Order: sequence, then C-alpha cells, then structure tokens
Amino acid sequence: MTDSRARGTAPKLSGRQIEAVYAVMRLLRDDEPEGDASAEIVCAACRRERSARGRVAYGEFLLCNGCATDYELLSAAHKVRSVQEFLRVTGG
Repeated sequence: MTDSRARGTAPKLSGRQIEAVYAVMRLLRDDEPEGDASAEIVCAACRRERSARGRVAYGEFLLCNGCATDYELLSAAHKVRSVQEFLRVTGG
C-alpha cells in the first residue's frame, strides 16, 4: 500500500466514512460522564472558550469537539499528518 500523501493525492472519504467520524465525535460529546456542564476549555485550534464536553486531548493539545471533528476528517482524508500540522494550517 502506498502513501497517497507522497503521490500528492488524497483519498476521497465516502459519505458513510464521513458520517462515521461525525457519529463517533457525537458519542464523545453526548456520552461523557456527568460533571460540571458549564466547564469550558480554551481550544488549541480555534482558541475560543468552548464547552469541555467532547473535548479531545492529542498529546499536549486540547481541542474542542468541533475542531477535533475537523481534525479527524482531515486526518482520515490524509490532508494533515499530525495535530501539529492541523494547528498550523488552521492558524491554531
């Protein structure tokens, strides 16, 4: 199997693959154990105060659920190779 990033082409995600990513990210948000519903984080990507529900830690970087969803979609499509690259291209 060759790396499509090396060839300059990225795989196109199917509608089912995209929906699967959204479904998993919704589960992270909706199935989080009860806690302080008003808890917030500062997202490393969008740099806004966002709900802590569904946040995802990628090493030292904490992303809100929306930005984590974007990262997972771009990563699955081989548009970014790491969260650091995602942060660079999104201005985070």
